[in-house]
Formats: sequence, C-alpha cells, structure tokens
Amino acid sequence: MARRRTHRTVLMLLALFALVGATTAASGEGAQDEDASELSTDWRLGYDQKFDAQLNPFLAQLSSSYFVFTETYDLLPYNWGLADAGPDPDHSLVTSHEVSEDGLEYIFHLREGVKWSDGEDFTADDYVFSYEAVKNAKSANVLAGYVTSMESIEKIDDYTVRYTLKRPDARVLSAFVPALPEHIWGDVPLDELSRFAPCCPMVGTGPYEIASDEDFDPKGTTVLTPNEYFWGEPGKIERILMIKYGEKEGQLRDIQLNSLDAVLSGSSGWVPELAQDPGVKAWAAPTPGFTSIAFNLCPPEGVDPDNTCTGPSESVNTKVVQDLAIRQALQWAIDRQDLVDTIFFGQATPGNGFISPYYKRYFQSFEGDPDIGYTFDPARAKQILAEGGWACPPDGVCTKDGEPARFELLVRGENQEDQNAARKIVAWAAEIGIQIDLAVISEDALLARNYAESPEDKNKYEPDYDAFLWGWGGDLPSPDFNFEVTLCGSSWSDTFYCNPEEYDPLPGEALRSLDFQERVDLMHQAERIVLRDSPYLILVHDALIYLTRTDTWTGYVPSPEPDGAPFSTSWLQLQIIEPGQAASSSYAGAPIALTGLLLFVVAAFLTSRWRRKRENSGPLELAPAGTDRAIAGTGASRS
Repeated sequence: MARRRTHRTVLMLLALFALVGATTAASGEGAQDEDASELSTDWRLGYDQKFDAQLNPFLAQLSSSYFVFTETYDLLPYNWGLADAGPDPDHSLVTSHEVSEDGLEYIFHLREGVKWSDGEDFTADDYVFSYEAVKNAKSANVLAGYVTSMESIEKIDDYTVRYTLKRPDARVLSAFVPALPEHIWGDVPLDELSRFAPCCPMVGTGPYEIASDEDFDPKGTTVLTPNEYFWGEPGKIERILMIKYGEKEGQLRDIQLNSLDAVLSGSSGWVPELAQDPGVKAWAAPTPGFTSIAFNLCPPEGVDPDNTCTGPSESVNTKVVQDLAIRQALQWAIDRQDLVDTIFFGQATPGNGFISPYYKRYFQSFEGDPDIGYTFDPARAKQILAEGGWACPPDGVCTKDGEPARFELLVRGENQEDQNAARKIVAWAAEIGIQIDLAVISEDALLARNYAESPEDKNKYEPDYDAFLWGWGGDLPSPDFNFEVTLCGSSWSDTFYCNPEEYDPLPGEALRSLDFQERVDLMHQAERIVLRDSPYLILVHDALIYLTRTDTWTGYVPSPEPDGAPFSTSWLQLQIIEPGQAASSSYAGAPIALTGLLLFVVAAFLTSRWRRKRENSGPLELAPAGTDRAIAGTGASRS
C-alpha cells in the first residue's frame, strides 16, 4: 500500500510542475504569437438535457436530441430556411414541387446524386418509406400528426414522388418528417419503430453523423464528424463535440474560459450578466411555445379508443386537478409579470395566449379580455372557487365534498428557474386556499411519470402525476403544432386533454383553409376554448437562451431572422460559420483557467473523497482532432 501511495504522490507532483509550467507559458508573449494563426477545428457544445428515446425521432422530445437530428437528418420535403423558417429548396432533398388547384396533390422533385452517410443512394423509395413509416407506426409516435391528412404517397420514378391528401393541409411543406434510410429502418416491425435505436452509426443525409459506438457517450462527450457523402457544400467544422453537463452554471463558466464554443440551453439571468463580456454572446431567441403548468386530464372513466391514455394512475388526485374551478382560479392567482421580472430577468412576456408572440402573423394578445385575459386577481380567483362549490376558510385549505384542494406539482431538479417559479406559485396558491405540494424530481423521473406505460396497452399511457411545470416549443413556420398537442389522441399530448366536439374541429378547419385570414381566425377561436378549459396554466412566453463565443467561431446567422437562434433551426447555420482563434493553452484567460486546474490538483492531492464525487459531474475532454482521445472524466447528469 505504501508503494502505491508513493506512486500516486509522484504523479501528483509531476502534474503540479506541469501545470505551473503551462501557466507560465500561457502568460508569455511568445506562446501567444505561436498560436495566433491557428484556427478552430472543433465546435464544442455544452448541453444538460439527456438524449431521450435512444435518439429515435419517432419518440424523442428533448432539445439535445433535436440538435442531433438537425445535423444528421434532412427533413421531407424541405428543410427550414434561415430567414423565415419557410421551405428552403436550395438546401433540401426536394428541389421543387407542383401542387394541384384543389391543394390535394403534390409532385415533389428530388435532388439527384444524394447518398446516405453509409454510401447507399437516396432515392424516392426512401422518401416513400419515411412517410409510410410515420403514417403506419403502431407504437407511440410523436410524428404522426404531420401525416393525418395523407391519403397516399407513391414513387413516380427514382427522383419524383406523388403525395395525395384526403383534405388540404397547410403544413405539407413544413412537416417535421426526417428522411430515414429504408435499408436501415425497413426491417423494423411497425410496432417497434419507436423503440429502435438508430445509433450507431446514425445514418442520414445531413452534414454530420455519429459514426460509431465509440463516438456516442450520453454521459460524457458525443462526437459528430462530417458525412463524407454529404451532398451540400462542406463546412469548416471537423468535429462537433457535444459535452454533457449535470447543471447549467458549469457551462457558463466553461464558455467564459474558452472551454466551450456554444451552449444549447442557458438561463435567463445570464443575458444581463454577459452584456459586458466581449468574449461571449447571449442570444435570447423567442420560443414558439411557453413555460406552463400542465394538468393530468386523462379521465378516470376511460377514454375514446383513439386516445393515448387508458386512464390515470390511482394515485392521481383527479377530484382536484380535473376540477375546472381549481385550474381557472389558479389562472387568476398567478402574478405572471412578477415571474417575468424576477425569475426570467425580463427575457419573457406574460403568458396571456396559447399562440406565442413568436408567431407575429398569428399572435393575438388576450390581455384585458374579461374571461381569459388572466392577470393577477386573487379576489377573482376566490370568487371562482366559491362558484365552483369549494368552501374556503380564511387562512385554510378549501374543501369540496370532503376533498381538500390539494395536489402535487412536479418540477425538474435540473432547472433552477422552474423551481424558483414553482415556489412563488405555491405561495400564491396558498393565498386563495389551494395547497400545492412541490416535488423536485429528475427530468427522467418526470418523463417516466408523465408517460407511464398503461398495463392495459403497452402503446398507451397511464399518467402518474397531478401536475408538472415545464416548457415546450412548437414548429417554426406556424403555430399549428401547438393545437396538434391539444387534440384528442395527439401523439404529443402531455395533459391528455380532450374536447372532441367543441375544440377539435377548429384546428382541423384551420389546417384545411387556404385563406390565411380565415385560418388565423379559426386558430383564435380554438385558442379561446383551450385557454378557458385550462389544460395548461401558461405562465410566460419565454426565450431560449443560447450562448456562443465571439472569437473561436464567427458568422452565426440567427433563424428565423432577426432574433432567432444562432443554430439548431437548420444544419446550414453551422455549415456557414467561419473558424477563428483556436482553443488552446494560450487563449485569453488561460492563466486563470490553469490556476483553477492547479488548485484542483492540490485539492485532489489532499483528499480523494471530493475528487471521487467530482468525477461524476465533469465533462469528458477530448484531444484536438487528429490526436488520440484522452478521457479526463465522465459527465453526469423538453426546453
């Protein structure tokens, strides 16, 4: 044992001397001059949400997975354009199309010469397969809403496809249907499509791929490398390094120290904090969705066979959360402007509509509406409870038929903003006689309870929660996705809300309308109903916070312009950025970073217990492209 300890001590001392030397070298002018001409080759992305559903697009919902999809898959028929997220034929597998006068038949012309990342040819067979798979998948399938109007799809020749609709559908050209290789997915049974693990290799036609199992590390660093068969113009990034973090603050620290080039999802408070930092740019991109409290509305008596739940778990307090008066009272009890100011640091607007202000041509503010313009009005909230049959004693908990107005609210432990907002909401609810029991749980645990498998049908759910606080975002071109989520039987539903006679016909009519103003009017009619029924308490329309360094890579183009995201809308965004100063031991601030490492080694030398705990939360570090990879630690851990 003494011999082993001596060996480790020698290694520690060597590491100390090496770090001291590196710190000195990094502060010298000669070292800076030597590295000044080097350009970045790796693009290092920090993220803290896990890869869900094994990176399977039929079931995945989290932003980290969708970033991978953006870089590896093309969409059919068109990728989203940078300016307005409309069809982009110059950077898509479809180069042009024709549509019949009645809007029921589309002819799509495919780009010739495209290959999959494994070298196989992409043809109309793959196009037809991708749509038929989305249409006919028997298991849970979040993409199903994009093909509800599909009558048939057929190959005319290797590079031409005919798509026929049962009724007009305004989303045909902006559907999120990834191009999937038939030779990979075609052997998977239809009832197993959402359970198939497409990685690795992850075969697509996009500019990057996850080439092997060695490159896929969900708890450390996942490496995306250029697709050698990519049909478009090659970009300058040699490797995308997706580095997993267990929390957000470490990402802020590391991008400031030039250990990251970008952060996928930051905190609102970082925007004012970084305003004076010339090395890092914060992008507050309006989200097409919202942050909300979602209620479990899966009815206890069972549901229509086409719905996605068979009934709630026995533990769900349906007498409370499925009581409309409770939900509407809470709508008036929440001070949304306070949340904007104190939790989201002004990087949000009060949630007074189901359609986000992101959709400028569709948005209508309901502020001031006497019925659904929910503002902070506790007296109105108490009146609604009384009219709903709830007896509310002063400074106590309301009751109805012996049932206390009490339920559990789940919030993610990984998101401090959500937790802070939830604590305020708990206090506001208590003031009107509703007791909310806050439960901080992991993202995985929340998803598991939201989508708990039904013992009656493995392809349906038995949701095991009262309510949860989270946020989600929809598709970019139009708000149709928001309404898709709240249709009966929607594959995207997380509240299992269902109003088939009054609500459901309106979004369908909006999709079928070829008159834009009529389409918007129908959406607003649907919006009024869903705001009244309150499956969601829409708290804020928040922004997605992206970070990029200003020196290592330049030329980011926001999408949609002018205030959208710097990446993740289209793979084109990372193809057009230009390399700048490479990350190295001589970047500005390196002495500080290396001093931090020095202190880390000293601490490790003094105590191994702290070091063992820390190993569970640090990112995997990779050597520069072209050298052997060295593991320095492992990473721990919807928008």
